[in-house]
Amino acid sequence: MQGESPKADAAAEWREHWLLVVAAAAGFSLYGVSSYSIGLFMEPLAKEFGWTRAQISASTLIPATMMVFLAPLAGAIIDRWGSRRLALPSIALTGVGLAGISLASGYLVQWYLLWVFYGLVTLGIKATVWTTAVSNAFVSARGLALGAALCGGAAVQIVAPPLSQWLVDSFGWRQAYVALGFGWSTPCLILAALFLFEPRDKARQGPTERSPLAVPGLELREALRSVPLLRIGASTLITMFVGTAILVHHVPILTASGMTRGEAVWLASLAGAAGIAGKIVSGWLADRWDAGTVGAITLTAPAAAYLALLERADSPAVSSSR
Repeated sequence: MQGESPKADAAAEWREHWLLVVAAAAGFSLYGVSSYSIGLFMEPLAKEFGWTRAQISASTLIPATMMVFLAPLAGAIIDRWGSRRLALPSIALTGVGLAGISLASGYLVQWYLLWVFYGLVTLGIKATVWTTAVSNAFVSARGLALGAALCGGAAVQIVAPPLSQWLVDSFGWRQAYVALGFGWSTPCLILAALFLFEPRDKARQGPTERSPLAVPGLELREALRSVPLLRIGASTLITMFVGTAILVHHVPILTASGMTRGEAVWLASLAGAAGIAGKIVSGWLADRWDAGTVGAITLTAPAAAYLALLERADSPAVSSSR
């Protein structure tokens, strides 16, 4: 590809690897199903078992905590074996783990143990799995490709709340978890099996026209001394901590403010549509301007939305817009 223009390079990358991006987006969407749907399960779980919202939502801290301590191990596996070898079994086990939550019998210890298993198997479908695969395949269009892959996380925000509400209302919360687990993981597994190939995966199958891309990295000691990397880690931690707390309670917050359950569900879905636009635009911008500046803007923008959640649904500001 030497001598070609950046636009030609980007076009060639998309022609060769666009199905990889589709598979990555689908796989990443599976990672967010539990978080974007649990708000719809709180009411039926509370009615059946008498649990409080805090007891139910505490389960979401388990995968997050496991991620903090075990993410480096998952990253090492990706470096050693590649995204494909980790993602395929993890997708299947994530479906089993999500469906397995339907086995909850009313004992909180068992409830939390089910989430321990779920947190363990989802280590293999976290964002790094998909972004590594995309980063190894794209150079000129890397920012846009990463943005498109991460749109899977926004797409699940559109689909999961109304789908979960319909499943719970129609079949009950247990069957809803089974349907979400197997129904969502199956197409993700098929797409990953067919299209989740990095350049190094193709190299194992034989020589190709394009050689694998060597993406530079840091040793552990270098990473721990890297100020930019530490800043990225701190900002990601804060963003995920606050963002997860909001999304888990998004529907309950809206219903507590005066909205109906249906209104809250569709408003939560609307945020996913905005997320898709934001990821595509930010990825496109990152290919053309300083990625740090783009990241700073996109990470501070949600603050305005969080402040808006303080307004009750029947307040003048909100009522006038409905």
